[in-house]
Amino acid sequence: MFRETLFEDSFALLEKANTDPRLIIRLFPPFDNLDVSSIYLYSGVKDIITSLATVESAGDFVVKLRLLMQ
Repeated sequence: MFRETLFEDSFALLEKANTDPRLIIRLFPPFDNLDVSSIYLYSGVKDIITSLATVESAGDFVVKLRLLMQ
């Protein structure tokens, strides 16, 4: 699965969600210093995005969110 590159699918999903790819790319350590201040986001979304440092912390966030929703 990881050997496949599904760029077309990824771009289609990002476009459907109206999401700037830079928001996702900045979650990966080589790119975690990307400045997202110029991207228009709702304040709640911006707070979440800036609080997620890396993919690992995003995973921790999802686990906590699922626990809260139970």
